[in-house]
Amino acid sequence: MVHWLNYLWDYSKTNSAQVISLCALALTIYQAWMTRRHNRLSCRPHLTHWTLTNFQKGWVNISVSNNGLGPAIIRSLQLKIDGQIVKGNDSIVFQNAAAELFPNRVREGNFGHVNREFSLPPDGKVVLAELQFKEPYPTKEEFETALRRAVLKIRYKSFYGTTACLTMKPFPPEVPKRLSFLSRLFRS
Repeated sequence: MVHWLNYLWDYSKTNSAQVISLCALALTIYQAWMTRRHNRLSCRPHLTHWTLTNFQKGWVNISVSNNGLGPAIIRSLQLKIDGQIVKGNDSIVFQNAAAELFPNRVREGNFGHVNREFSLPPDGKVVLAELQFKEPYPTKEEFETALRRAVLKIRYKSFYGTTACLTMKPFPPEVPKRLSFLSRLFRS
């Protein structure tokens, strides 16, 4: 037994540097993995859309903004009206969509340029379409009905290659609320 303890003591004296270096290497690899994971999360973009309207003045503004922590690199942009893809590149897509959704109603329009490999920085915003309508201006119901026909899909990625997709339906179809038991009892 004493012989075995002497052997263990001698082995630990001669190889302690290797054991310590292996422990340090393992901790360094773990720390590098955690740092990379943290960096991936802190560079993540998040696109949202905004639709601003003023029906009294016949004005609408549709925009996309990045409220994430990292830049969003646009991979593709696809606009469909009634299930059909709108043809064109860059701002031509939005011009064609405005002409189809609001025929002979748009007096003036400004359209954004969003193409493949476009980079939207954090807190960045791009106006996709800003429309000024001719009088008589469309009512809120006409406007919402027209935009319900359109679906915009923007596929984007972060610098680390994480992909995401923004599906933009400015005014989704209204779904009737299901009434709870108490609501049904007390509705008038």
